[in-house]
Amino acid sequence: MIDFSKTEEQELLIESIKELLEREMPAEKERECYRNGEFPWDAWKAMAEAGFTGLGLPEEVGGTDVDLMTVALANFTISRYGGPLSAFFSMGMPTMYDVCEFGTPEQIEKYVKPYIAGGAPLALGISEPSTGSDVAGMQTSYAWDGDTAVINGGKHYTTCGMEAKLESSKTRFETVRAASLPEAIAMLQSASFSARTSFTPSPVIATVWPWS
Repeated sequence: MIDFSKTEEQELLIESIKELLEREMPAEKERECYRNGEFPWDAWKAMAEAGFTGLGLPEEVGGTDVDLMTVALANFTISRYGGPLSAFFSMGMPTMYDVCEFGTPEQIEKYVKPYIAGGAPLALGISEPSTGSDVAGMQTSYAWDGDTAVINGGKHYTTCGMEAKLESSKTRFETVRAASLPEAIAMLQSASFSARTSFTPSPVIATVWPWS
């Protein structure tokens, strides 16, 4: 039987997040954010100053390396008491972890560390006009044209697309190169894209990252 009881450290973390958000995100402020379509950057910066934005990311990049159960508990607490902040946190940890796992040191400096310091996460491009959020039915793909990866397809309803400066877009291989990998990740300079987009990637095989 799996023991889902929380550790003392997890209980303390939950209480700390709750106390911060009750102070930084009172109910009326949350309602105003939703009503006006605004993101509470001041509350997100307070989260960063308290060290919560780096939960689940490697210590060597400034994060706090905790297990997924702890990340899930933190996300649940942020969703309950911080409303609009939850999308940033739930997108920030997995997309920035991808950069840590597959990106270059330059990309970690440019994208991950500013996020941990209170910047925006990457937008996540999964939903498509013809398939919605059905990842198995995803049509957007990329193929190599010499040293350039050409993306064909489109994304919409991009999570965090209003605030993020870059998108982590899930795509499929059109052709096989070096290994038979099911999908790649492309970071684009916009919140959404359509039609045919080209960029020059870094040397990483499993994931396509531009140098921009």
